[in-house]
Amino acid sequence: MSYTFYPNLPKKEHDEFAQHHPLATLSQDSRWGEVKSEWKKQFVGLKYNDTLVASAQVFIRQLPLGLSMVYIARGPLLDYDNQEVVENFFTHAKHYFKKFGRVMIKFDPPIILSQSTYEDYKYQPDEKHKVIVNLASVGAQFQGFSQNLYKYAQPRYVSQLTKQVYESKGYSKSANRHIKYAQKKGVEVQRIDIDQIERFAKIIAFTEKRKNIGLRNLAYFKRIMQAFPQDSYVIMAVLNQRKMLESTNENIALLKDKLANLKESSNSYNKVYDQYQAAITEKKRLEENIDQDGDIVDISGLFALKTQHSVDLLYMGLNDHYRKYRSPHFLYDQAIMWAFDQGYMMVDFGGMAGTLDDGLSQFKSSFNAHVVEMIGEFDIVLSPILYKLYLKGWPQLKKMMLFFKRKETNHDAGS
Repeated sequence: MSYTFYPNLPKKEHDEFAQHHPLATLSQDSRWGEVKSEWKKQFVGLKYNDTLVASAQVFIRQLPLGLSMVYIARGPLLDYDNQEVVENFFTHAKHYFKKFGRVMIKFDPPIILSQSTYEDYKYQPDEKHKVIVNLASVGAQFQGFSQNLYKYAQPRYVSQLTKQVYESKGYSKSANRHIKYAQKKGVEVQRIDIDQIERFAKIIAFTEKRKNIGLRNLAYFKRIMQAFPQDSYVIMAVLNQRKMLESTNENIALLKDKLANLKESSNSYNKVYDQYQAAITEKKRLEENIDQDGDIVDISGLFALKTQHSVDLLYMGLNDHYRKYRSPHFLYDQAIMWAFDQGYMMVDFGGMAGTLDDGLSQFKSSFNAHVVEMIGEFDIVLSPILYKLYLKGWPQLKKMMLFFKRKETNHDAGS
């Protein structure tokens, strides 16, 4: 009885293994590999006798000077408590990829360190965690317990809402208030297909500009919908400003009639007068917005995707000019309801900072989701000299990649 490493595992065999693996995530779905067209991909596996016991979708990134790195996102898929499997997989992987001049193997196992409510979360780094110790024995260098959202290739902190928590606690008062406000203000939700995905890409461009970050472009979102035609759920928050203007004009006329029948010295008059002035201001604002954006305008969008164990809320965009309508809460609510209606027991809100004190974390916490802390990232060095060069040059390379990604996004949004 022995272990055999398969450097070119058939995609079908990997997918079948991942489909039944408890640690499987979107990143190890071969369809996600099709989306990541800028990376080279291959599948590797380890068999014990003829039984597959470890598998990974491997992404290969080209670096300057003809170098490259191996990246296994949220993987590999194996039993991290089984040291024999761990040692055999990584020993073979190191030997294989070193032959091709790879600088390193970077990976982040889908291992959960802790999960709790936002209120109960405590930052308790454990350098002696069993998985960290086991991986160190095969030369994997742990990259630390940073709480910075952008420190690693994958976020170390994510936020998740289970159906059980939703049914027992619901949302916070603030989230419910924002959802009701959006509905009261006439925000409507529309689901779009691939033929209309440009609408979503344009909304994402607003977020990129506001936060000065690079997200994704139109071609990227099309690739997701092509790879996951039955599992994509893209919704837009839409504002019918002409309809709202008509309603506001009717309200102004009604309030004007009320004022005519009240004494100016009465408290009731003052209250109605304030409402009348607010309606006049609203009318002016709507007229200006119609001149700028038209009768009907997309104000935010959300891209959700069905995965093996959860519905993942991948991307959210907002036109900041319409922030006052609180539409992101409304979209999250619609996506959560859709996920549970599809039979899923969990919705993954994606990454956030581990400090839990930024706006994104506070937004996600308003749905009573839990904080989930992942173990983090590891590097297995294949070439010590080249790895040192990588550590010095990678920050600048990331900046260059981000710059060109923004240019590409802006081009798609404007076309």
